[in-house]
Parts: sequence; structure tokens; C-alpha cells
Amino acid sequence: PLLRIGVLRNARFMSGATTDAVRQLALAGLLFIVPVYAQSALGFSAIDSGLAILPFSAAVFVLSMTTSGLATRVAPKWLILGGLALFWVGIVVLAAIVSIDMQVVDFILPMTIMGIGIGLFVAQIVNLTISQVTTAEQNEGSGTHNTLRELGSALGTAVLGAVLLTTVYSGLTDALLRADGIDASPAEREQLAVVLEDELSAVAPEDGDKWFEALPEEQQEAVAETVGAAQVDSMEAALVWTAGFVLLGILIATFLPGRKKQDAVARDVPKPALK
Repeated sequence: PLLRIGVLRNARFMSGATTDAVRQLALAGLLFIVPVYAQSALGFSAIDSGLAILPFSAAVFVLSMTTSGLATRVAPKWLILGGLALFWVGIVVLAAIVSIDMQVVDFILPMTIMGIGIGLFVAQIVNLTISQVTTAEQNEGSGTHNTLRELGSALGTAVLGAVLLTTVYSGLTDALLRADGIDASPAEREQLAVVLEDELSAVAPEDGDKWFEALPEEQQEAVAETVGAAQVDSMEAALVWTAGFVLLGILIATFLPGRKKQDAVARDVPKPALK
């Protein structure tokens, strides 16, 4: 068999693998929506978007390389929980400052906090998780762990990307209905949002620019304000979902073992008496 089912019955192992999968879900989604928002709403170039994320990457690199030894003084479980908590704080800080006028420097603080949290997390999670299976099961444990993490990555991009886009078009639909004084039911608004998304996706960017530039100046300002507000609302909604996933990861992480299995065994072995 490719996988012995006994690995999936190991609650200590599965708590670690599931925690990592949920963390990856939130992280992959975040690293998808931030560049999309930066380039589509804020008008960042690809380089500027990379600079906005750079503090996160630098913090992850430094913390993951320098904090692995902390497990000798602090139980890995608490380092993992602390890392997830910092990740959540960084997301909340970013959600609090989201606006249509953000600059690259505005991303430094929240992305650094998130990077510190993820750096603490990744330095501990793999060793703690894989240590909970036997030596004979380590290949299967590693494969299961990696598979769940990749599944989380795929779901994060899909779910948070869908939240971002859906909220944009819902916001635009509501703004158009309010401008025309039309009262529509939630089902009708949802249907109109789908139609709007289909119609706008069929418009070439250059045609949209020409249409916008042909509008009177007052209407250009009104359109820009409406679109900007919808983009900000969509980013805030996506970040709220991201923070919710991280809270779920924190909840699952409370079931992690306090220390690596090998460390626990070594600690429980009685020391020989000195003669």
C-alpha cells in the first residue's frame, strides 16, 4: 500500500500536519491577494509589489535560520502557537491600514510581523510533526504532511482569490444599484454581480481605459471612487477570511504535543546511578 492508515490515526502527527496545512492555506492565499491588490488597486509595478512583500520574506529567512535552537529552551508547541499568533497580528494590522492610497512603506510593519511569525512556525513544525511517527513510518508521514500542505496551498489561493474577486463585483453592483435607486433582493444582486463580472472580463484593458478617459472629469472621479471603495472592501474581506483561517490553525495547534517524541522518550529514560 502507498499509505498505512495507522499514520492517519496518529492524533499527535495529524494535529501537526493539519496545523501546517491550515497555515499554508492562509499564507498562500495572502501571498496571492496582496500582489493582486497592490497592482490592480494601488497601481504598483511588479517590482514595487515585490518590495512590499520583501520584509515578509526577509523576516521568514532570518527567523527560520536563527530560531531552530529555541526548542531546547522553549517547547516547540509554544513557539508554533506564538508564531501563528504573530502571523494573525500582522494580518490584523494590514487589514486596519488598507486604503486606496497605500505606499510600499505602509507594508513594512505588517509584513515584518507576519514574517517573524511564520519564521518561528516553520522552524519547528516539521520536526515536531514527523517526530510523532515511528522510524518505519517517517517516509509515509513526510509524504502525508507534504500532501496536506500542498492541498492547503491550492485551497488558499482558490478560496481567498474567490473572496477578493466576488467582493469587488458585489461592491460594484451595490454601488450601481444605489446610484440608480434600484432595490434588489440578495439573490438578484448576486446574479447581477455574476453578469457584471462576465461582462467586464470580456472588455480589453485598453478599451476600458478609452471608455474611462472619454467620461467627463466629474464622472471619472465618481467611477474611480466607486471602484476604489469596492477594491478596499474586497481586500478587507479577504484579510478577514485569512485571519479566520489563522485562528482555526491556532485552535488546531492547541492539540500539538508539548515536545518532540524522541525528546520525551529521552527525558523519561532513567539515568544510571553513579557508583
